[in-house]
Amino acid sequence: MFRIFLTLCCFSLVHAAEFHTPDTDKKNLRQQEDFDSKLPNVLLIGDSISIGYHKDVVNRLAGKANVSRPKTNCGDSNKGVKSIDKWLGKTNWDVIHFNFGLHDLCYRHPDAKVYGKRDKVNGTISVPIEQYQKNLQFIINRLKKTNAKLIWASTTIVPEGEAGRFQKDNIRYNSAARKIMLANGIIINDLFTISKNLPDKYCKKGDVHFISEGSKILATKVAKAIEAQLPKKASTPNVILFLIDDLGWNDIACYGSTFYETPNLDQLAKEGFLFTDAYAANPVCSPTRASILLGKYPSRVGLSNHSGSPGPKGPSHKLIPAEVKGNMPLEDITLAEALKEANYTTAHIGKWHLQAHYDKSQNHFPDKHGFDINIAGHRMGQPGSYYFPYKSKPHPSTNVPGMADGKDGDYLTDKLTDKAIDFIKDHQNKPFFLNFWYYSVHTPIIPRQDLKKKYEAKANKLGIQKNLPGTPVLKSFARSSQNNPSYAAMVEAMDENIGRVLTTLKELKIEDQTIIIFCSDNGGLSTGTGANAPTSLLPLKAGKAWVYEGGIRIPMIIKWPGNKAAGKKLNTPVITTDLYPTILDMLKLPAKPKQHVDGVSLTSLMTAKSESLNREALYFHYPHYHHINSMGPAGAIRMGDYKLLEVYETGELELYNLVDDLAEQKNLISEQPERAAQMLKKLQQWRLESSSPLPKANPTYEAEKDYRIKNK
Repeated sequence: MFRIFLTLCCFSLVHAAEFHTPDTDKKNLRQQEDFDSKLPNVLLIGDSISIGYHKDVVNRLAGKANVSRPKTNCGDSNKGVKSIDKWLGKTNWDVIHFNFGLHDLCYRHPDAKVYGKRDKVNGTISVPIEQYQKNLQFIINRLKKTNAKLIWASTTIVPEGEAGRFQKDNIRYNSAARKIMLANGIIINDLFTISKNLPDKYCKKGDVHFISEGSKILATKVAKAIEAQLPKKASTPNVILFLIDDLGWNDIACYGSTFYETPNLDQLAKEGFLFTDAYAANPVCSPTRASILLGKYPSRVGLSNHSGSPGPKGPSHKLIPAEVKGNMPLEDITLAEALKEANYTTAHIGKWHLQAHYDKSQNHFPDKHGFDINIAGHRMGQPGSYYFPYKSKPHPSTNVPGMADGKDGDYLTDKLTDKAIDFIKDHQNKPFFLNFWYYSVHTPIIPRQDLKKKYEAKANKLGIQKNLPGTPVLKSFARSSQNNPSYAAMVEAMDENIGRVLTTLKELKIEDQTIIIFCSDNGGLSTGTGANAPTSLLPLKAGKAWVYEGGIRIPMIIKWPGNKAAGKKLNTPVITTDLYPTILDMLKLPAKPKQHVDGVSLTSLMTAKSESLNREALYFHYPHYHHINSMGPAGAIRMGDYKLLEVYETGELELYNLVDDLAEQKNLISEQPERAAQMLKKLQQWRLESSSPLPKANPTYEAEKDYRIKNK
């Protein structure tokens, strides 16, 4: 937190009475009680002249800095220069604007005839210039210990003979003080010259003070000098990572949707990089989330399925699925922990789902993995409801925590965004990492009603059919059209709220200091036993929980401010494990190769230094069953333009050229057996190297009870 304390003070060199400020001078003083913790703080140490312009300085620096001044005139204090510690207090000042001029350290000397008086009895200068300079150096040495930027305001001009003050002495002592300031590298704000040139009408007759108009002129000079020295906003970029739950590859307009409207993400893609061939590390949510925070394939740490559960099993399933660990290892250094090491403030907002459902503790919540702040993140993966109070009577475990400060009608996506905006405003002056993982667009499909009506009207206007037959995928069905008004409404609400965050960055003038990353945790929910899954991903095959493209290919957009190559589509295959090293690289932070062992920095692609990555293949491993997937456990590998799938139940292989056949319709296994064998060998080697276990044969399997029979 920055503190700027502007202080113009007149110091006495002796011990004596308590500080004193005439009541008439106290009215404009602003104390520290009302400091804005988000702003830098300025200290003014000075005499009653500084009180005159203090209020205007406060106003001119409003929203930029806290400005404060002691309750005493230093010139009326008999406490001595050692009293400076009382003025400094315990606050961490960033800028100190001070004035120790002729009357501060000379006329207030105990031998001066005007010592301790406020009348106009003539006095004499009793401190030699040499002693005066020593006094200044004593004070400067103490001020330097604050590590604040120091600004010296030279003494303002005084009327000839006023209280025994003579301009020739004023000039000599100011000149001596200037030499001391230059020798110490202190910034000089020449109030002496500006006050000397003020018209007489701005001065009080026979008085060192100025009328309000004169004080305003001085305030302008002081405020400009201070503002020039205010701590600049962190040059280290902020990072906001938007992760959307179950958003399909083409569920946003810039990826091809013609029904869903996403203007904010479309604009983000124009300002950043759109990755056409981005992949989730797993076809379901929790493992992919772990891959982002750990920079490694989730099966390396036993997180190959969600919820800490191996998924469906028993006599109706041919294989016994691999065992699953539900929690990320605490010994791993998460992305959040890496950024905390670099003095980032870290916050998680929204869905977490990285603690096993059976674990009722909070031992693996976000705060245990490097996040300073956790809002609404817990072990469950969907909200009880998208409307306040975000609860479900049948499934109370899904009640969203930490969101009790709402009212009827509040929509979860909107209110999470409110909290994100509050966080950004509170931390705009220090680098932050905001891990913003919306619950949207995961089930339950509960839209905002205003947007639902919009899409119902749009569907009617376009003549879109609502009850189209599903597209077969093995023994499952995929929705065959993006024609669902409720889902469309949830997509737009997500886009609208991301737009609110981006607008906040612009309003705070930190847009150019903030890296934005947007992606989904897996493919869209497009398949099931019938045709009415929430969305369609065609031409991609299948969807969430499958290793076909629909289940693992995701939208990914990165906006990297200051990058001149922005606004491009990049078609190099990338994966969510890459985000960890990419963020470190963009921030110029040291890589952690022992942690993000499977991630590769994407910066070379974004800076156009390379069109490819130093990586041979991408791997996918899902050794589990899922009720919306009739393939069963499977794995896949992508090498260049080609992708190989291995069905673990049967050992069957499928080979596709994704450039020519994005829909994975033409199996090339018989045409290119050598390529298939090479890719299979790589996939098998990777499983061994990464300790990614295969499912085992189920001795209790009964074919007549197979879970897929009901789907025929």
